[in-house]
Amino acid sequence: MFQGFHLLARANALKNVELPMVYSGISQHERTLRALRVLRLVGLEQWANHKPSELSGGQQQRIAVARALVNGPVVLLADEPTGNLDRLTGLEIMAILQVLNEQDMTIVLVTHDPHVASFAKRRIEFLDGQLLTDIPIKPRSAREEWMAVASEQTAAASENQSREVPVGGEEQKKVEA
Repeated sequence: MFQGFHLLARANALKNVELPMVYSGISQHERTLRALRVLRLVGLEQWANHKPSELSGGQQQRIAVARALVNGPVVLLADEPTGNLDRLTGLEIMAILQVLNEQDMTIVLVTHDPHVASFAKRRIEFLDGQLLTDIPIKPRSAREEWMAVASEQTAAASENQSREVPVGGEEQKKVEA
């Protein structure tokens, strides 16, 4: 899984997810079934026929996650998987990775972001090719943090909408905070 997604621009989400199975010699029918199953897993089954340019960055990253999962790997390598995402979408991706890890998938996540690293069960740090630390840590819950941030954003949006006031006899206008 790459920071830059590396999706094929001319292929829709379904075809992007199917691609690794082509190299595995899996039949077209089975590729479609599996791809739809993992797209459902990442919440994007309804976007299967959309091209990457029609998707948000978070949706593109979830397509990349689906593509990485479709052949049922034992180990998932994730290179800065949240680097190009906003905070809320990054938390969503980390929550997916935590669920996969809880289901016994080994995830090797490379990051320079201490916040992202705080969701791991183990931290291994290198400097100039030398191992500096290898310690177990108590991971933070990405799902809980995602829910808290989503609630904050929803509350802020509601508050902004409730600040509409009549101005000079005209229809209500939004007052910016």
